[in-house]
Amino acid sequence: METYRIGEIIKEERIRKRISQEELCFGICSVSTLSRIENGTQNPSFKVKEAILERLGHNTDNLVIYAEDSEIKKHRLENEILARMVHWQEIDSLLDEYKQLIANRGTEEQLEVQFYKMAEAIQAFYRQMWEWKRVRKQLTEALRITLPGYEIEQIDDIKLLSGAELQILNNIALTYAKETENDKAIRILEFLVRYLEKGKLNVESPGKYYPVLLCNLVKLYEAENRYREVKICSKKGMDYCISQSRLNSFAEHLFYYGKACHKLGESEEAEVYYKRSISLFESIGRNDAAKEVRSRLNKLDGCIDEGKGIFFADQDC
Repeated sequence: METYRIGEIIKEERIRKRISQEELCFGICSVSTLSRIENGTQNPSFKVKEAILERLGHNTDNLVIYAEDSEIKKHRLENEILARMVHWQEIDSLLDEYKQLIANRGTEEQLEVQFYKMAEAIQAFYRQMWEWKRVRKQLTEALRITLPGYEIEQIDDIKLLSGAELQILNNIALTYAKETENDKAIRILEFLVRYLEKGKLNVESPGKYYPVLLCNLVKLYEAENRYREVKICSKKGMDYCISQSRLNSFAEHLFYYGKACHKLGESEEAEVYYKRSISLFESIGRNDAAKEVRSRLNKLDGCIDEGKGIFFADQDC
C-alpha cells in the first residue's frame, strides 16, 4: 500500500460509515487538510494519519511502515513508553527523549504534545507522584487539544475517538474513582464501553481497549454493590477475550463473574469461575496472585469448596 493510498482508504471508510469530514478531523486537522489527504495531494504526519484512522476504528498496526525515519523513531519511543507504563516502570528519561523529538511544525505537532501530557500524567497517577486532581487536570488539558469542548456533562455528545483520546478518558475516570466519585467514573466508562460496542471490536483496532475498560467498570460496579452489572460486564469481557484469543484481563473477568455469582447466591456457578480464574492465573505465571487469592478468600464468610477463588490488590487493568 503506497502512502498516498491511505487517503483513499480514509475517504472510503469515512463515506461507508457516513461520517462527515468535519466530524472526522475535528481537533486533529482542518477540513481542507483532510480533503487534500483524501485526494492524495498531501501526505500528513504519522500521528495525524494514526488519529484519523483510529477514529474510523481502523487497524493502524502497519501504518508505521510508511512513516519517515524520524517518525518511526518517535513511534517506537511511544511504544516503549506505553509498555513501561503498563508495568508501572519509570519513564522520566524516555519522556525527556520524546520531548526533544517534538518539533514545532504547526498544529500537527499538537498530537505529540497530547501524547506527552498524557504519558506524564499517567505515570504520575500510577506512581502516586501528584494529587488526583492535578493528574485529572493535565489529562483534561491533553484531551482538549483534540476535543476542545470536552466536559463530562456533555460526554455523550462525543462522536469519534482516537486511541489516545480513549486512553485519556479511561484514566480521567480512574482519577474520579480514586476520589470515590464513582458516579462520574462510571458515567465515563459506560460511555466508552458503549462507544466501542457500536464499532469494530477486535485486537487490531481501538477495540483492543475493550476488556480493560470493562475490567475497570466492573471494579466500580463492585464498589457500588451492583453485582448484576458486574456479572453482565464480566461475561462480556470473557466472551471478548475468548473470541479474540486474548488473555488481557481474562483472569480478572473470570474472577469478577464468579464473585458476582457468589454475591447473587449462585454458589455452584461461582465455584466454577473461581476455579477457572485460579487456573488461568497459574497458567500465565501469576502464581503470587493465585496464592493470595486462596488465602484471602478462605477468610470470607460463606466461601465455597475450601474457599478457592480470586482476590486482587488495588490495581487498574
